[in-house]
Amino acid sequence: MILGCSHVAMAQKHKHTDQESTSLAIFSDDYDDDSTKSTPKSPNDKGPGCLFALEIGANAANYYFSQPGYNYDNTFTVAGRFGGVLDIALSRHLFLEPGLFAVVNGTNLTYNNYIPEHVYVYSGELPINILYKLGNARGNRFFFGLGGFLGYNFAGSNSNTTSSIYPTDIKVGTNKNDFIAPLDYGVGANVGYQLKNGLFFRARYQLGLANLSPDNSNNSKITSTSVGLQAGYFFRHAEGQRTMAMGQ
Repeated sequence: MILGCSHVAMAQKHKHTDQESTSLAIFSDDYDDDSTKSTPKSPNDKGPGCLFALEIGANAANYYFSQPGYNYDNTFTVAGRFGGVLDIALSRHLFLEPGLFAVVNGTNLTYNNYIPEHVYVYSGELPINILYKLGNARGNRFFFGLGGFLGYNFAGSNSNTTSSIYPTDIKVGTNKNDFIAPLDYGVGANVGYQLKNGLFFRARYQLGLANLSPDNSNNSKITSTSVGLQAGYFFRHAEGQRTMAMGQ
């Protein structure tokens, strides 16, 4: 009988370990029956944890130009976005998610009916979002969130080599003859679906609030916007983190 109980205990332990290795559990009682509740009950709970994810996807961006006496026609241009995020659990459902991304923004710009300019701006972005995730770490879960971003434009290019307005090397700076200012910031929203194996998908929208026009003497204004579809993967806990999460 003792031998039989030992086999049962071993089976339960293996089952528990399998659950741990195939989920994104952070709290020590994420495997309890009440794990969908927002407040942990286990006395061994060590508190919030953190996961890291890589993320890549398409970025459709545009810049809106406004200047008295000039006519601008702008449409979205599609490029890419790549980076990583930290998924910091504040509770089982509420997460703080800062990130760092390399982004290609831009616009298809027609100025006073001249030849269209296909402009790309290369940027670094620091988004910070607050996410709410439905369900629990043992299963698939929807999430949605709001936040803001800080961006830095460091270079640019114009793919139209016959351009009559802007050079092929777009200048980023604060002089009035530069194309665009370096510092951008704004707000954003995102929604997505996370699989229990760590894979997730996200739709994102960002609206820039900064005036990116280097020339403020004539009421000119440039603002940014972007939308995107991205895929990513959360890397599971290291062994030490798992031990902490299980309250051992």
